[in-house]
Amino acid sequence: MNSISNEIKIIFVDIDNTLFDHLKKHKYDKKSIRSLTRLQKLGYIIIICTARPMYSIREFGLFKHINPDGIIASNGAIRIYKDHWFSQYHYPKDELRKISNLCKKHGLCVEFVTFDDRFYATPKTKLVDFHHECFYENDTEYEPYVDQDVISVLLFAEKKDDQMLKDKMPKTTHLFRFSDYGVDVVTHSHSKGEAVNDMLNHLGIPKDQSLAIGDDLQDIAMFEAVKYGIAMGNAKKELKDISYFVTKEVYHHGVFYFFKSFGFLNKK
Repeated sequence: MNSISNEIKIIFVDIDNTLFDHLKKHKYDKKSIRSLTRLQKLGYIIIICTARPMYSIREFGLFKHINPDGIIASNGAIRIYKDHWFSQYHYPKDELRKISNLCKKHGLCVEFVTFDDRFYATPKTKLVDFHHECFYENDTEYEPYVDQDVISVLLFAEKKDDQMLKDKMPKTTHLFRFSDYGVDVVTHSHSKGEAVNDMLNHLGIPKDQSLAIGDDLQDIAMFEAVKYGIAMGNAKKELKDISYFVTKEVYHHGVFYFFKSFGFLNKK
């Protein structure tokens, strides 16, 4: 198998169902995470790129396993490199009011995430508990939206609500369903891909020296921003269709398998 390891300087890696197995083992894939730590020692830049907000990454215990060089969080709204927050996106406040009012009207809970906190902008529903059980997150408080600065939005809704949300949400938003109960609300102004471009520009690294690994629809934009997109074996078909390589599933150490197969771990 041809190696691309000599071309790459920076690697972007998703968390859920890429480094953490929600499908079978329900734990971090430590073998794959150790491979990322090994790559850091070899000089590769490792950036975590996730839809999770910063509070969720901390609560989820990722930093107990790895200290990445940088983080892209909240689907690109937050960009951090070496503890330097070099970019942050805020949702337009008029859109947030529309989202809050729509969710209140239809009895849906919506979570707004700020720079250092989060709150339910509409009352909590039972779907929140289902989501937290699956993604190992903690509860927060209900606080009606006024004019707080918000960097990401998580909507708790079932699939039967998808068409209504698509029809009635602000046209400037994308909806990414990532579970039976969770929908990320992302504006056209930010995405994982836009954040990857920003990170590459910030570090002065060309696209040709970048690689990304992921599994879900939000990762399509990330793949489009790098030279090599590596899809997990458990990835959505749409992501596999545009990938350079499909590795093994998360429960078969897919991230480690890719790096080993393409010679990344053989360098001295």
